[in-house]
Amino acid sequence: MNMNMDAVPKSGSSTDPLSLAMWLAQMLITWMFATGFITYYQRAWHRAYEKYRRNRLVSYALRAGMLVIGIAVGIGMHMVGWMVFTDATGLMFHNLGLFVLTLTLLDKDSSIFEYLIRVVAVLEVWMMHHAGYYDRPQFWISLAALGLSVIIFRLFSDRIRNHVGPHILAYGFVGVAFWTMLPKYSAGLHMTPMIAIQALAMYMGMTIVTAIFLRNEHVEEKRIAAVAQEAHFDTLTNAKSYAVYRQDIESKFDEAQRNHTPLSLAVIDIDHFKQVNDHYGHLAGDEVLRGVSGTLEDVLQKSPYDLQLYRAGGEEFNVVLPGLTAQQSKPIMLACWKAIRTRHFKAAAEDVVATISIGVAELQDDDEKFDALYARADDSLYQSKHFGRDAITITGETIDVKKERRVYATSTLYTQHVMDVLQNPPLLVHNEILIADYDYGKDRWNFNERFVIPISTQLRFIHKVLAVSPCPNITISLSPRQFREPDTPQLIGAFMLKKKKLRRLVIGLHDLPEPAEMSRLMNEYRRFNVAIEYTVGKADAEINTVRLLAPYLDGIKFSLADLRRDYSDDVIVQRMQDWAGIAHSVDADLIVSGVENQHDVDFVKHELHVRYAQGYYFDRPELPRFS
Repeated sequence: MNMNMDAVPKSGSSTDPLSLAMWLAQMLITWMFATGFITYYQRAWHRAYEKYRRNRLVSYALRAGMLVIGIAVGIGMHMVGWMVFTDATGLMFHNLGLFVLTLTLLDKDSSIFEYLIRVVAVLEVWMMHHAGYYDRPQFWISLAALGLSVIIFRLFSDRIRNHVGPHILAYGFVGVAFWTMLPKYSAGLHMTPMIAIQALAMYMGMTIVTAIFLRNEHVEEKRIAAVAQEAHFDTLTNAKSYAVYRQDIESKFDEAQRNHTPLSLAVIDIDHFKQVNDHYGHLAGDEVLRGVSGTLEDVLQKSPYDLQLYRAGGEEFNVVLPGLTAQQSKPIMLACWKAIRTRHFKAAAEDVVATISIGVAELQDDDEKFDALYARADDSLYQSKHFGRDAITITGETIDVKKERRVYATSTLYTQHVMDVLQNPPLLVHNEILIADYDYGKDRWNFNERFVIPISTQLRFIHKVLAVSPCPNITISLSPRQFREPDTPQLIGAFMLKKKKLRRLVIGLHDLPEPAEMSRLMNEYRRFNVAIEYTVGKADAEINTVRLLAPYLDGIKFSLADLRRDYSDDVIVQRMQDWAGIAHSVDADLIVSGVENQHDVDFVKHELHVRYAQGYYFDRPELPRFS
């Protein structure tokens, strides 16, 4: 392509700039052209690079058409401005041509070959405007500026295309390099400073309008994409949504029945997910869900089939397997099962090993709706769970995948507040460490008053409690054997010396030693300022025994439920007066546990005249719910 012509302008050319009215009119036309060109060009780009991406022949044809048309329009506009107009009225066409040729340099996903062809077209027009004046230093400066611009466009096209500021700066630089460096006679124009200013202002106007238009289009595209993502994909796991699953399974079900081809469905459930979710917290549970979903996606992507993962809700996922029988899907499901078992998932700050149960069924000739297929897959899933979870059942046959049974926890420590009910509102004075055992058969927690926990375990738990609770007083429970161990006082004393935040440690006992032994043991515990609290079993039977050992006690506790099981409220009041006398004589505290409601609080405070109480009325522990 050779456009070098006589640099001398045609006869009749004028040095007069455009009138204000003409300049504004051309400015308006360039704005309208710019927005229209962008709109249609983006539609063409979408078809070429996205809609027909899988059809390479159509995609390449459209891309070639965009390349040819873009260059033809850009150079054609320049030629009209050169050959038709003899004065500044041609500025609009020169700007439109420059706009088309430089804007297409921002094409996303274009190959380097396509990009270089567009650069050559821009260079040809650039040379045309400097024809006959290549010896001017301004030409080489403008050429260097163009070279820098095309490199920047290639490297930072996304930032320039979708951001107003960078877009205006990048194209403003091109406009300044083009219009301020032209020779006196350029492609039919008799350049003067005023004409250069009008031309540059017109180009900058198009640049600003284009930058704002592209930015708004980008924001709208992101909004539409977000809406589509929300509608088609689960926001937490990024698996396809249940709504899309319903559409896809119906379509594939109809297609399989129509063509008499196999179709299978796998239903996947994360084992004991409620246990993970509640034990570690919902945020950690979400992380496990995302991890399991991502792992399953990776396995399905590596299979030779086009398989999709759908989140059916909660911890359940579905996989549609078109063209596969249930037995043919077995290797894929085994790969999914193994991938989950061998991966560790993050839950809070800990690693969690999860397992899945899988049920698979295939389409049968008499299935009228896909719900029948799902029902059989769900029955297979239930069979996997009945087998012990962490298993795969295919059309009613559970694969023998013997493995160790993973149980997350069968017991848990928790704290319960001891409150001073004479304060208004009641004041927290102690945290007592207790234990709950989980009954898998009845799916509930059992709270045991008598339990044995290693002292080291309780001390580690005290460390955690002190980190989150403002209360510096802790009560632990020891068995008679633990209480008698000669190393126990030293172990507890050393711990208290390290934990400056621990102000008072109370040892709770359900059984008391003989007076002589109690006297010897208390000499050891008193060295470390450890208090002793005794929980009364039978109020009548134990009063004489406790009377003898009362000098060694700092607290005496009663269960309100036990008292009410044995006595009426009037008798309880009478019995408590006797116990209050013993406690007062040795300056020991009385504590009532099992306070469930305001009536209990009033009874403890006003009828029993007991200062300290604890129970679910004051704090109910949040324990995991297992399934």
